[in-house]
Amino acid sequence: MQETRRQDIFTWGALALIIAAGAFLRLHDLGLSAFRGDTILLKSLAESRVAPFLLFTKWFEVSGAAGQMPMPAFVMQAFLGVTGIALTPAAIRFPYALFGILSVAAAFWAGRSFAGRGFGLFYAALFALNPFHVYYSREAYFYSALMFGYTLYFWSAILVSRKLWNGDVVTTREAVLLGLALFFTAWSQMSGLLLCFAGGVCFLVLLLRFQKGTDAFWKNIRMLAVPHVVVLLPLLLFPWGPRQFLDHFTSGNKDMGAKVVELAGETFAGFIPKLIVQFSWGFTWWGLPLIALAALGLAWAFWKMRSRELWLLAYFIVSQVLLFAVTRAALGSLYESRYIAGMFPFFLALLTFAVYSAPRDLLGMMPIGPVAPAIAAVLCAAALAGSAYPAYVTTQLTGKPAPYYDIVSWCDGNLPPGTPVLVDRWFEPWNELKAHPAEKVAFTFVIPNEPIDVFKQHNWRAVAQQFLNRYPDAAYLELAKTYWEAPEIGPWHWPRRYFKRHVAFTNEAGLKLRNWGLATRGDFYAATTNRTIVDLFYNLPEDVFNKAREERIRYLALYGAGWKYTKPFLALQGLEGPAYRAMWEQVMQSGFRQVYMDWRVLEEGAELILCNTSAQPGPAKLVISGVTLTGTKQVKAANGETKSFPPGQRVVWEIGPIELQPGQSPWKLRDPLWSLNTTPLLVEQVSLQPAEPNVTP
Repeated sequence: MQETRRQDIFTWGALALIIAAGAFLRLHDLGLSAFRGDTILLKSLAESRVAPFLLFTKWFEVSGAAGQMPMPAFVMQAFLGVTGIALTPAAIRFPYALFGILSVAAAFWAGRSFAGRGFGLFYAALFALNPFHVYYSREAYFYSALMFGYTLYFWSAILVSRKLWNGDVVTTREAVLLGLALFFTAWSQMSGLLLCFAGGVCFLVLLLRFQKGTDAFWKNIRMLAVPHVVVLLPLLLFPWGPRQFLDHFTSGNKDMGAKVVELAGETFAGFIPKLIVQFSWGFTWWGLPLIALAALGLAWAFWKMRSRELWLLAYFIVSQVLLFAVTRAALGSLYESRYIAGMFPFFLALLTFAVYSAPRDLLGMMPIGPVAPAIAAVLCAAALAGSAYPAYVTTQLTGKPAPYYDIVSWCDGNLPPGTPVLVDRWFEPWNELKAHPAEKVAFTFVIPNEPIDVFKQHNWRAVAQQFLNRYPDAAYLELAKTYWEAPEIGPWHWPRRYFKRHVAFTNEAGLKLRNWGLATRGDFYAATTNRTIVDLFYNLPEDVFNKAREERIRYLALYGAGWKYTKPFLALQGLEGPAYRAMWEQVMQSGFRQVYMDWRVLEEGAELILCNTSAQPGPAKLVISGVTLTGTKQVKAANGETKSFPPGQRVVWEIGPIELQPGQSPWKLRDPLWSLNTTPLLVEQVSLQPAEPNVTP
């Protein structure tokens, strides 16, 4: 009795420590990382304060998330609504981290059901420290809830399968557990249906093989049918259920997805080794020996131990790999480990068996006496240590992989306010960077540049070059290195020659995980290291001045303080505030459709920098072309000249001649009537040209 009590105290104490470690890794610095493209969906839903029940009834309307299911978002919205907590990145991610912590606890019960307390504790410890699971537990997306369902399903599959092959009847408690597993698996993400299908086939085969013709057969048919019908049948009533899964097989997106896979150069054969290292200890000096030892342990276990439970694990792993291969090939999507995460709890159980159980049996057969337990303990400690540091590094990711917070913070703090920052991927300014809003600079694009046919058809690089020449104060953010990997496109070296200054934003933790083979998203592994290392190129006014002097350009006008930037497309996305959105909506009603045009904006006042690169004073003429859209604007120049810009008319204003001293001279423009009429002037172009000097008669 006393021995049992000591074992209980040790078990629950160890489990508490394991859960605490798992909670730390899933909650520490939870708000540090930037959001990535697909997780912005959940951030947007949180910010919109959509009523939780609408996520089920109007999922596509409120989210636009084809291919996803609303249950994880429902949990997030319910948590945020009940607590009323401030919408920080950590708060948005907390419900998903909680699913990850619950998965660690469920892993213990699943492991204990599989092979006893010791196995359960070690399995839960590996689960808590696994970088793959830590990553998805810290991401506001669908996979944390899904992997909680997968873990429950592993636990349920062990209990139910054992009852079936032993000829017993599944209990009500086990049927309820199966129902919970089905709910969190099938209602979290579409790929969860693969595990549900594999499990259903398994249970049916076991029923027919071991219980056909017995009294238990029909009882178990009822016990298994009820959770499947109650949980899965309602999914057929919703458009975001299995129907959309089937629709994907016949949609046009399949062909586009196939092109993406072809461009990425991925193969199923190459994917499997990456999957193994991502689910375990990585492609590291410590990980490869551990994987090799685990493989030897499993080979011995399958050869000698002949455990039905081991073959059950193997079935669930192999069946999901095959189902994944069929569905991914048919859908034309990328080979990503998250799509096959249903095998993760089963695979980790195999690793646990290989490291914890098999060595104990194997070493026990050797004539090494009391040394055997010590060797087994060292192997277990090495397996845990091999995951611990990478798991902590996962908590230090500044992006997944792009460090948007770092990029925006640096640009706001180091570039002049109002600076346009051209981004090399046209989606980013109105998606990822919209979710990480800048306060001072304006992230923008020139024209659409995806897919590759559009990129080539519109000669995107030439258009981008024209933009940067037109706005010499603009910066260039090389975030995606768009189509560098395409043989017919290749790298773009022009920005490195054009700009004088450069800063790199490096996701140090992401770079480590990439090098270890433990980064869980494919874009961490881009050959060009894009997104993990992001390059920004820019010029300061003195750089532009010196370059003009080298090229013997005498006069040059640069935008200074006070200027804003507008692009109709971005304004209509709400990126430039309600006033500019309303202005462009009004203009669009009149038939204007040139949404990709760019303007610099003069509101109450702004400054130009007039440059004379020669050593002598000289006369120059300042030329400003612009238009107003909603009213007349009066502009007064520094020399006292004024100009009226009537609405809807492009006006060219020539100011001067202006006697310019060598160097840079500030030149102010202001609207004296701004307090009465807040009409912005959209400036298409400013230039400084040689002029004849004033001649006094």
